[in-house]
Amino acid sequence: MTAFFKNKKAFLIFTLPLLLIYTIVIVYPVLQTLVMSFFEWDGLNTPTFTGLANFQRAFESKDLKVSFWNGVKYSLFIAIYQIGIATILANLLNLKVLRGRKFFRTSFFIPVVLSITVVSQLWLAIYHGEFGLLNTIFESMGIEYRQYWLFEPKSAIYAVAFVDAWKGMGYHLILIYAGLRAIPQVYFEASAVDGANKWQTFKNVTMPLMAQTYKISLTLTLTWGFRAFEAIYIMTKGGPGNASYTMPLMVYKGIFSLNNNGYAASTAVILLVQCLVVMFLVEQFFKSRAYDA
Repeated sequence: MTAFFKNKKAFLIFTLPLLLIYTIVIVYPVLQTLVMSFFEWDGLNTPTFTGLANFQRAFESKDLKVSFWNGVKYSLFIAIYQIGIATILANLLNLKVLRGRKFFRTSFFIPVVLSITVVSQLWLAIYHGEFGLLNTIFESMGIEYRQYWLFEPKSAIYAVAFVDAWKGMGYHLILIYAGLRAIPQVYFEASAVDGANKWQTFKNVTMPLMAQTYKISLTLTLTWGFRAFEAIYIMTKGGPGNASYTMPLMVYKGIFSLNNNGYAASTAVILLVQCLVVMFLVEQFFKSRAYDA
């Protein structure tokens, strides 16, 4: 590695294209959004500098508080579902007695590659209050229970979050399964010799050695929950009322309903800060919990 860095020409050849792409795709749009947040602009006329007015308007809006807490609910639901289910399934797939691992891995990963539009339309049909699969199952079982999943203020945000969580769970299953397979068997053998049961082995061996894997999964799930847009827009558009209204919908509303790209940019900056704070907190949480295998 030292010899490589001494060859500056080779280092530049290999890194500059990546840095250029990263700057164009990530850094420049973020800086442009930050600058635009200080202006009022309808997308056509000359932008007008307004300072912090857009941020003040955003923080005074009732939508921001609702969007923030809906984002928290959405993120936590996705994180608990995806990481929890993925952990259980990954440990089952890691059992030596299990056959057909490739089939199960592929089956669980299929929803990940499906279009979010297709998945949302599928679950719209499943959630339908009159003819949906869920209510039909309850009816066939003689249970007098009918739920309008997407039209109830208390259930709408969780109903959509479940769809997003169901779709992306396979991705985290593969991450966690790969992490399990990477742990040397000698650790498990030593744990068995010490008389540890399966729960003690999972708690004291598996979890510490997979801290970095769980850090990645937790960061991805939480930040995705705050940034989620497609499924919410397709299934509820933030309704009923503002029961499933989130910050990405505020950005969308700022551009297409309020015709104020500056206000939308300020909301996007607030969203970015939220995601950065989440990433920092996750990093701090796992900082003292990771061990190298």
